[in-house]
Amino acid sequence: MPFINERLEANRESIEKNRAASGPVRASRFRFEPDAVMSGLRENIVGQDDALTAMESMLDIELASINRRLAKKHAELSLSPELREELCRGYDARYGAREMLRAFRQRLEPAVARALLAYPDCHRFEAGVKGREVAVHQYVE
Repeated sequence: MPFINERLEANRESIEKNRAASGPVRASRFRFEPDAVMSGLRENIVGQDDALTAMESMLDIELASINRRLAKKHAELSLSPELREELCRGYDARYGAREMLRAFRQRLEPAVARALLAYPDCHRFEAGVKGREVAVHQYVE
């Protein structure tokens, strides 16, 4: 055991020498400024609200486009709040509204076409979400 104790003592001495050689511990240059942090958080939150508002506007534009095409068949489509939220969830700042537009093409439009074929005499439709699928049914007041 004397060998182990000698090694431990040598390590302690070398650690103490290194601490003494490095000089006093410097204070960090980082300065915490709560006002700057809070304003940054506010900007991010407001930016998210602006993005959501923009997505809802784009959703309304795409819905108007579909309704213009449906007007030729004397039909009209409305979206449930759940489906609106599902479609707006596809927002990514890097790609903009591409995911939402893709969801329109791949999920909503085929469901609308199936509903038009299934209910040829119906003129008002409502689209909603059932599970993960888009379902379009006759609008009932």
